Amino acid sequence: MDLYRGSMHSMITDNIDWRRYDFIDLGCKFGGSIEYSKNRFKARNGVGIDIAPERVQGTMNAGYDAMLMDATSLDVPENCVRFVSMMDFLEHLPEMKLVEDVVCNMKRAAREFLYIRHPSFEDIDYLREFGLKITWTDWHGHPSPVKISEFRDMFGRLGLHRYVIVPVNPMKDSSDNCIVPISAPVDTVGYSESLGGKPHVVFDRPVNKAYDIIVYLPGIRGFLGYCVFIMKRMARGILSRLKTGRYRAVENT
Repeated sequence: MDLYRGSMHSMITDNIDWRRYDFIDLGCKFGGSIEYSKNRFKARNGVGIDIAPERVQGTMNAGYDAMLMDATSLDVPENCVRFVSMMDFLEHLPEMKLVEDVVCNMKRAAREFLYIRHPSFEDIDYLREFGLKITWTDWHGHPSPVKISEFRDMFGRLGLHRYVIVPVNPMKDSSDNCIVPISAPVDTVGYSESLGGKPHVVFDRPVNKAYDIIVYLPGIRGFLGYCVFIMKRMARGILSRLKTGRYRAVENT
């Protein structure tokens, strides 16, 4: 399997046969996000993009195609893939403006939707009240800590009005390893006793680890995808209510 290399200044990919791929995975790291997106969205084949040579090589070692490129300067044909995935990627971009630039560029590349998995930066003030923080909220490697309200504003500016935002891995209390004392050093990865004790707090609202965001693109394919999602969600809601007794089936009398 070849390692596709592009100029780190001009990301032209005209020599790529895009018919081989139905999605692009930005920030592919070592291939795990390609595997996840392929399975979740029933895709055939994806290609990873990463700026680090060792990650591109790791993705290839995992059996996937990858390109050594800067995703912020990527030039790909319009509508060349079914979707674009960005898992734990956008927060690593050097500045917030680049987040919007990348999303704008990728909405041009995809035909159906964009998939974003984004760590939560929503509860910084709430946790501070208890002397706590989530580890990744002050990492140097996260210079673009986009909040959900900022995503909504961004999507509006880009004319993207059909999207769903789903919380991932809600935490009920402070026992999770990713919650540490607010005094923990910047770039702390997880809780350990060496950081000192932390209070046990039962949260009075969900504190989510991440969010899944699916942006359905303009056009018939994006519209149909959005409709399918809504119908599935409604069906799951009805089944859940039936199981809990909140809905009662109509009985013959």
